Amino acid sequence: KQLETGRQKIVAKFQQLRQFLEEQERLLLAQLEELNKEIEKRRAEYVAKLSEELSSFSSLISEMEQKCQQPASEFLQDINGTLSR
Repeated sequence: KQLETGRQKIVAKFQQLRQFLEEQERLLLAQLEELNKEIEKRRAEYVAKLSEELSSFSSLISEMEQKCQQPASEFLQDINGTLSR
């Protein structure tokens, strides 16, 4: 009887530990999911910002290419205004 009681206590303890570990696993997986969402959100924001900057640079390059076609005196006057942006 004493042996059986000891065995039941051990089984109960292991069951408690198993439940605790399962709960910890659920919590950690939920945290991981939140981190993944945050990383994805920041990545999307970064890509959007980068795309915006690339578009701006592309426009500036086009403008500079057009200005290069101007006579030197006009080019030098216009380039100062373009670069100050």
